[in-house]
Amino acid sequence: MKKIIIGVFSVFLLFSFISCDFFVTSWGSGMQRDLDSALKKESTGDLAKLAKDPNYIGDSKAAGSLLDALSGKSEADIQALSVSEQESIMDLALAVSIPTSVLTELADIAQDPDNAEPEELFNTILESINSFDTTVLQ
Repeated sequence: MKKIIIGVFSVFLLFSFISCDFFVTSWGSGMQRDLDSALKKESTGDLAKLAKDPNYIGDSKAAGSLLDALSGKSEADIQALSVSEQESIMDLALAVSIPTSVLTELADIAQDPDNAEPEELFNTILESINSFDTTVLQ
């Protein structure tokens, strides 16, 4: 009887530890693709269409990867895009370079002239700049 209780209790503990990890860990975490390598395989036209996608505009890391992939394309391919596609790439680069949340923070700091030190504003700008390959913008 004592062995049955210990066995049931052991199975219960084992199930508790396994199920905790089962419900906490995302099932798709092992299937996540590398965004940089996935975007490099896309055509220039497809990448230009993604530049208009709100999912890329809102995510500075994804947008930076998209701009890096576009910078790897030839200059002739970039110039072959329509004007609106080229403008969307420029808009994306502007949105990525300094996020709008930082601009709001800078405006809040600058509204209080007593506490708005130029060094603080300058440091806030420098800390918020996202880097990406700018070849596509040339």
